[in-house]
Amino acid sequence: MNDSRIVPVFQILAEDIHALGVRTVFGLMSDDTAVFAVTLDGLGVKFVGARHENNAIAMAEGYAYSTGELGVAIIGRGPATANGLHAAVAASRMGSRVLVIYGDAAVGSGAVNGIGPDYKGFNAQAVLGAAGLTCFTAASAATARQTLADAVAAAGHGSLAALLLPTNVQMMNVEVGGRPPPGSPPPASQRARADNPSTPPRRS
Repeated sequence: MNDSRIVPVFQILAEDIHALGVRTVFGLMSDDTAVFAVTLDGLGVKFVGARHENNAIAMAEGYAYSTGELGVAIIGRGPATANGLHAAVAASRMGSRVLVIYGDAAVGSGAVNGIGPDYKGFNAQAVLGAAGLTCFTAASAATARQTLADAVAAAGHGSLAALLLPTNVQMMNVEVGGRPPPGSPPPASQRARADNPSTPPRRS
């Protein structure tokens, strides 16, 4: 029996995050990630809103530190990505088990923007990479699930991972079977840092 189905990328990625045991994410709502965030909420993953992107990432880091679980933040692209840079760099240098999911510009369309320049234009891959962050880009519908799994695995090893979700890839359809999502849930008993939990590490 063929139990495969065709769903949008945002839907299957939300299901994969839910399957990892994530029940709380932090973020600042953006048109680039709104459908994804609402889908997570519909699956029972609570979206905790912040007033600034730095706050959202810091909240995810605090959650990871206090629970030993994966901390997840969801923010938008362009100015939103830039706004959260300080907190993302700080969490990365602290060795926090945090996954930051960013909206990103559409890829591979080759279309000319007929209504004017893209005021959210921002080379997130280059900027985040130059800041020392580990970046992953879901460049196609076919590879999006594995890209998410790779980002989760990197975050699980104590290195903040940045997952870029291009707006058009999120909306593409993909065929999925009945097999479990790639990767496996990180153990909740593993702490975010190797430091003694009773001695908070110094920030530099």
